[in-house]
Amino acid sequence: MDEQTWNIQRFEAEGRANFNRWSVSMMYGNYAAQPELGYLTRREGILTTGSIKVATNWVVTGSARWDLEANEDQPICARRRLCRRLLRAGGELCNFV
Repeated sequence: MDEQTWNIQRFEAEGRANFNRWSVSMMYGNYAAQPELGYLTRREGILTTGSIKVATNWVVTGSARWDLEANEDQPICARRRLCRRLLRAGGELCNFV
C-alpha cells in the first residue's frame, strides 16, 4: 500500500477446495511494477492448480497461469527465470522468454 495515497500496490486472493483425493485452487494477483525484482511493468494474472492423490505416497499435480495484461498464457515463473539465466549464460534452450 502506498503510504501517501493509500492506493493498493499489490493484491492477491485465493480460493481452494478439496474433494477426497482431488484438490483445486485458483489465485488472482495484481502487482505494481517491482524493478528491484526485474518486473518493470504492472502484472495481473490468474494461477490455477489441481492435484490428485494416485497412491499412498504419490500425487500428480499441474498448474496453468494466465497473464491478464497480455491476455495470454505464460510459462510458470520458475521455468521462465531458469531460461533467462540460461540465455544470459549463452544457452539457446528456451525461445519463449
